[in-house]
Amino acid sequence: MKSEIYFSQLAFALAIFTLSLNAQTDNFERLPVTITATVKWEEITKSSEGFNLMKISGSYSITIDGLLKFNSKNSPITSKGNMTVMPVEIYDSDLLTVTMDYEEEWIDIHDNRNCTDPLVKRYQGKTVQTIKTGPSLTINNFSSAIRSSIQNLPPKEKEIYEKTSGMQSIIPDFYQFSVGGGNLMETSPREINVRGVRRKTDCSFEEVEKRFPGFNIGIQMEIPESGEMSGKETWNADCDGVFPPSFGLKVSNMTSHGMEKPFNPPRKSNGNATYSLEWKFGL
Repeated sequence: MKSEIYFSQLAFALAIFTLSLNAQTDNFERLPVTITATVKWEEITKSSEGFNLMKISGSYSITIDGLLKFNSKNSPITSKGNMTVMPVEIYDSDLLTVTMDYEEEWIDIHDNRNCTDPLVKRYQGKTVQTIKTGPSLTINNFSSAIRSSIQNLPPKEKEIYEKTSGMQSIIPDFYQFSVGGGNLMETSPREINVRGVRRKTDCSFEEVEKRFPGFNIGIQMEIPESGEMSGKETWNADCDGVFPPSFGLKVSNMTSHGMEKPFNPPRKSNGNATYSLEWKFGL
């Protein structure tokens, strides 16, 4: 409903007033992007009597670097008279490199078999792949387009618009980006494989392989006055007995406008998994 109000306000602003503004868009043909996401965990399993049995720890990190290419075909331009604004700018994947690092270790705290090595399991793996199609960055400039238009109105018309349209309800400029992948880099998660070793009943080790879901990362943030599209968030969550913990991450500060929830997985003050997500679009 808020989005419908928002778009109707934009249409109203562009249709009602005769504007005179020579606006230049700040879009670039290529836009660099860097995203780093990490989850680290440590969990102690206990017996029914409350004795410590196993320490399970690990980390899973994803680094995305590369370029996004401006999509002029799908970036709408709004014109009226000699005013030109680009309310939506879309950048598609040009070439993104994705580096995935994984480590997991299980240590026997209370070894009933008296093995010399307390190690029970260990997995390690690193994968470098590329994404050529799929993810895209959307920069929504509707709010600044409307506000720029209003500033060029005669004082009386400007006053009428501000009183009748409710400027405070207009969704601010924002950007959003989503990406996902795994063994086959696509927009939906695929399984990721890592190799490792596992202790057998005779205390010797055998080679094993572990598969787990890929990742999904979503970013939806308001554009600050500086225009910079960058940020960092860290929070704690629960492993819930799953290793690795969920790597479906979303961050947003647009919740007051009825958009994405701020964090997923949800925050926990004493959670045993620590998440970090850092991003930057542009120079």
